[in-house]
Parts: sequence; C-alpha cells; structure tokens
Amino acid sequence: MSTSTHLSDQATDPGRRPDSLPLAAAQAEQPVTLELWQTEWCPASQRVRQRLTELGVSYLNRQVPAAVEERSQLLAFTGVDSVPVLAVDGVTIAGEQQILEYLDSHFSEPQSAAAHRERAARRQAAVREAVLAQEQEQSAQPRSYTISRVTELPFAHALERVREELAGEGFGVLSEIDVQATLERKLGIEHEPYVILGACNPPLAHRALSAEPELGTLLPCNVVVYVREQQTHLAAVDPGSMLGVTGNRELEPVAAEVHARLERVLARV
Repeated sequence: MSTSTHLSDQATDPGRRPDSLPLAAAQAEQPVTLELWQTEWCPASQRVRQRLTELGVSYLNRQVPAAVEERSQLLAFTGVDSVPVLAVDGVTIAGEQQILEYLDSHFSEPQSAAAHRERAARRQAAVREAVLAQEQEQSAQPRSYTISRVTELPFAHALERVREELAGEGFGVLSEIDVQATLERKLGIEHEPYVILGACNPPLAHRALSAEPELGTLLPCNVVVYVREQQTHLAAVDPGSMLGVTGNRELEPVAAEVHARLERVLARV
C-alpha cells in the first residue's frame, strides 16, 4: 500500500531528515517507516514497487523528477540523485539490488505474494503483446522514402530553379546525371527527361560523417527532376529514411535539418 507525494508539493528543508516525514498508511505490525523515492518510468523503481506490493509493506511513495538536474530535493533528503532509493527510519538504501535484499531479509513473504506476481506477469505479457502488435502494424505500412511534389514549370525551367534553390540552402551539386541521355546513348532507349542531382551541404555532411564515418556510402543527397505524363515532378531523398538505416540516434538532428532544407527547396520551385 502506498501514498504518493510529488517532490514539488513539499517545502524543501535541507535540515529535515527522511525519518521525520510522516508515513500516511503504515501497517500496525510494521515497526519501521519506509519512503520510496522513485519515478514511474524507471524499470528498477517498478520492480521495487512490485516487491513492496508482494510483501504487503506500506510505504510513502515520493515521485522524483525525471531530469537528474532537477533532483535537488532528493539529493538533500537522501544524499544521492539516482533512483530508486528507500529511506528506512532515516537510513538511505540506494539501488534496486540493495533495496530488494533489504526487503527480503526484513519482511516475510505473505501467502498472497504468489498471486500478486502472477497478476503482474499477466499485465506485463499483455503490454508486450500490445507493443509487438503495434510495431508489426507500423512495419506493415509502406514508408515514404522521398519528399516530392509536382510543379507547373516546364522541365528545363524547373531543373534550373532546383539548382538555384539548392544553392540558396547551402547545397552544392557534386554530380549531375542525365538519365534520358544515358539510356539513349547506352541502350538506344527513348526516355522522358530525367536528371539526378547529387547535392551536398558541407557543414551538415561534416557533422553526419563525424557521427557515422561510413555514411559516405549513402551520400550525397539525391534530388531528381523528371517528366511523367507531361507533368514535371520533383523529388528528394527523405534524410530521415536514409539515415535511419544506420540506427545512430546522433544523426537525427542532422536528418531533421537536411529534411527541412530540402523541403524548402522543393516548395519554392
């Protein structure tokens, strides 16, 4: 059984000891005052809460801010800034393993503990199944790998405007492939106008390569201008999809910046 209190609800008193705080709902046979300093999202805190429930131990639940730099009250009361922390009559026990060892050595497990564990296991299994189903549903949906639009400009004019707008967003064109001319020259195949521009923004490329040295295999960012059914199409690779294959979270800000710039390029053509 627990009573929840958020740290911001309490006045900060550096001289006040944890054992002087009231325990709202203590069992009559429980001789000690327990306070659990924890966060809801923390798996270790969750496991400690579950063990307290299994043991039928009453405690005061102290909600701690997620950001470490905002845990000044936790640090003042317990001397540490990490969770979970159990304060037992003024004595601080920090860390999941140490807390669980204390609980198991000082409290007997009631007959209801097994039922609590079984219910918790069912809930956790249901959550895992729901998350897995959601992931499978998302993976089954086709994901766009381009930023694209149609322009009313004729092909040649649109191509020139794309070059200008790329320059305006800090991109240099490192390569230009005339697909129409190449197919006609190499294969004798007639094809509608289609040009691939290899664009690179040096500062952003430097940031990306510093975080992921082998990213050069995916560069530069391709932008295409082509004609289909008498309409001029513009498309650029979606940096989020391209850089997402690396699994490197450091690239996310770079991908967002490149995406915004390429989106502006196409929007202005």
